[in-house]
Amino acid sequence: MMTLKNKTASRYHHCGCRDCMETTIGEPGDFCDDCQAAGCEPDSECQAEHAYGEDEDKADTKRARAVRASEGGYHDVDLQALGEKMLHWHGSMGDPIYAVGSYFFSGKRHPQEGMEEKALSEFEKLLSLAETPEGAAHGGWSDDDVQELRDICDELQEVVDSGPENKQAAAKVAAAFDPKSAMLYFDIHMEDINIEEDAKGPESPNHDLAKSLMNDGGQKAHKLEGDAMAEVKKIFGKNFSNEGHDNYGDLVCKVPVSSIEEVEKILSKVSVGGGDDIHYLNTPYCTMQNFTFFPNGVNDDQVKFVDFDEWKEEQADTKQARVAHTRAANVARLKRHAAAARLIKVAKALMKVAAQSFLDAYMETALWSSTDESDESGGEPMDKNYTVSDITSETKDKMAADCERFQSENAENLTASGLSDDMAGYCFWLSRNGSGVGFFDRDAKDETAQTALDELQEAARDFQSFSLLVDDNGKIDGLIG
Repeated sequence: MMTLKNKTASRYHHCGCRDCMETTIGEPGDFCDDCQAAGCEPDSECQAEHAYGEDEDKADTKRARAVRASEGGYHDVDLQALGEKMLHWHGSMGDPIYAVGSYFFSGKRHPQEGMEEKALSEFEKLLSLAETPEGAAHGGWSDDDVQELRDICDELQEVVDSGPENKQAAAKVAAAFDPKSAMLYFDIHMEDINIEEDAKGPESPNHDLAKSLMNDGGQKAHKLEGDAMAEVKKIFGKNFSNEGHDNYGDLVCKVPVSSIEEVEKILSKVSVGGGDDIHYLNTPYCTMQNFTFFPNGVNDDQVKFVDFDEWKEEQADTKQARVAHTRAANVARLKRHAAAARLIKVAKALMKVAAQSFLDAYMETALWSSTDESDESGGEPMDKNYTVSDITSETKDKMAADCERFQSENAENLTASGLSDDMAGYCFWLSRNGSGVGFFDRDAKDETAQTALDELQEAARDFQSFSLLVDDNGKIDGLIG
C-alpha cells in the first residue's frame, strides 16, 4: 500500500506533535485526534495516552520470555530477536510477516496453523529475488540485507520444523466466538499509484479526475474517501466506524458482528480481484482490503479473509479440515519456486523500464544542452530542430553502453540518492560534461542521500566528456573526449 509521496497534493501528513508517530489528514502541522484531545503542542512532549509505549517492567517481561527452547524444537533461535528482524521486512499490517513477527517479538508462537509457513514462504521469495544481481540492483539490497534474509529463513525454518506441539495454541485459532466483542476490520485504500499514472497519461479516461486529485491540496481526495465510505455502508447494509488513517494512509475501519453467519453474509458481498482480499469499489481509485476477523475481540486471535473458511472448519476439528489444510500447505510449498521465478521476471521487467527512462532522459538532455554550430555564435539548441530519432544508431549504442555501465557500477548510490530514473539520466549527462548543474546540486533528503549524490558526481566525472555534432547527412553523431 502506498500514499502519494513527494506530491504537494497529498492530504496525508505526519502529526504536528513533535513525538507522535501517527499520520493525519489535512494540512502540514495538523494534529491527530489523540494529540488534539490531549492538548499537545508542536515543540513539547506528546501528552496522548500510551504515547511512549509500554513501561519498562512490561518490556523486560516480554524480553524475558524471548528464548523458548523446548525438547522438540528451536534451541538456538531467540524468538524475540527473530521477530524484531522479521518486522524490518513487513510490507503491511496485514501480511504474514507482520503477523508472525509480532507474535515472535512477544515471545510467543503464532497460534494460527499455517501462518508461520506463509511467513517463511514470503521470506523465501524475497531471498530468491535478492540473490540475483538484477533483483539486488533493483531493490537496492546490500550484501548485509541478503545475509539477514538467509538468517531469517534458516531460523524460521527451524521454528516451523519444530512442529505445532510447541505452540501455545497449537493448530487452533479462536476456539469460541464472543458476540459481545467480535469485530471485523478492513481498510479503505486509495490507489495512489494509479492516480499518478492516470494524471500523467492524457489518454486515460480518468485523466482529469486524477490530475485534480494531485493538484487541489487533497480536498477532492477527501471527498472521494467519503464517497467510498458511503458505498461501503450500502454494501454492508449497516453502519461502521473507523480508527483514522494508518501510516500508509489507509482508513482503518471496523464493524461489530454478532454471529459467524453475519460475518459470512458481509464477506459474501466482497468480490475479490487483483489480490487475496481486495474488493474494487465503484468509487474511482478506492478499494476495500485487508479484511481481518477478531472472533473474541481485538486483543485475541485474528482470522484473515483468505483463512475464514478454514477457520470455520477448524472449529469443528474434523478430519476433513485437517486433511484440507495439509493439502493446502503442500500445494503452497510446491508453488514457492514458481512464485519466486515470477517475482524475478517482474523485477527484470521493472529494471528494463527504469533503464529506458534513464537513457531517454540522458539523450534528451544531450540534445537541449548542445547546439548545432550553424553559425559563429554556436547556432540553435539541437532540440529545436532535431529529435532523438535523428541520432545515429552508432551514437545511440555508445550512449546506451555508457548509461548501462554507470547504472551498474553505481546502483546502490542511485537508490540511496532518492532520484527518479529520468532525473538521474539528466544529471549523468550534465555531470560527465562538467556542467554547472548535475548530481552535486540536487536537494538531498538526508546525509545518506547527500553522500550518494557526491559519489555519483565523482563517478560521472570519471567518464570522458561526450559531445554531439551534426554530420553532412543532417544526422547527429557523438564524439568522446
